[in-house]
This record gives sequence, structure tokens and C-alpha cells, in this order.
Amino acid sequence: MKDVIEAGEYVRTENGKIDKVVSRNYYIGEYIEAEKSFIFCKNIVKHSKQLIDLIEIGDILELREYADYFKKSEKIGISDIDMLSDIKQAIRDKKIEVLSVLTKERYRANRYKVEGEKWKDINYGYENIIYLKKENEI
Repeated sequence: MKDVIEAGEYVRTENGKIDKVVSRNYYIGEYIEAEKSFIFCKNIVKHSKQLIDLIEIGDILELREYADYFKKSEKIGISDIDMLSDIKQAIRDKKIEVLSVLTKERYRANRYKVEGEKWKDINYGYENIIYLKKENEI
């Protein structure tokens, strides 16, 4: 990363980690200090003062919407450029707030892909979350 990264900026790494920079001091000339860890500068693919600038197609967002005097939260996947643009605009207009981001890289690295076994969807009452269990475990 050749740009100067300032304290308070958000960074996104090539493996999908998002973190906030604590200090603009570089350690050993190659690492930058962030809230959760030290980040190797060569792994940083994007940085910005605004978290929304780091959101990409394929990421999953937990959003809070303010409507009619109540707060409603939901989790959605960003499927295309139009959806990404609409969400970024709604965030700028303060109609919604980002609560958390699961990057597509982190999702792919941590998912368990089901193949060859019968699975059944179980809804435990959480909004928009479906848990999968083997049929013989139900």
C-alpha cells in the first residue's frame, strides 16, 4: 500500500479483514497498528475514513433501519452494484446504519459447504438466520 494511511481510517485486507487504524506509526516499516491487531501493509487493498467505502459486492451486512419510531435490523448480502449503490446512499442519508460487516473473503474462508448429506432448515426464531442440522440430529 503506497498511500499514507491515517489514524482513524478503516482498512480492508486481501483476505477480507476490516479494522480501524489506531496509529499512523509503521512498525518495522511494514506493519500498521489497528484496533484488533497489527496489519501487514502489503496486504491492505483499500482504506478510507468511511466504512461504507470498503463494502463490496458479495459482503454480508447487518443493518439497522430507522422507520416509524422503531429500529429494525436485518442481515443482507450485497448481490450487485445497484444494491451496493442504494445501500451506500441510504447510509449517507442516515436512513440505515451498518452494525456489522462479514466480508465475502471471511465468509468463504469460514463456511462449511454441505455436500452429499441430507440437511433440513431449522429456524430458531432469529430474524433471517436459518440453522442447518442433519436430519438424524433432529
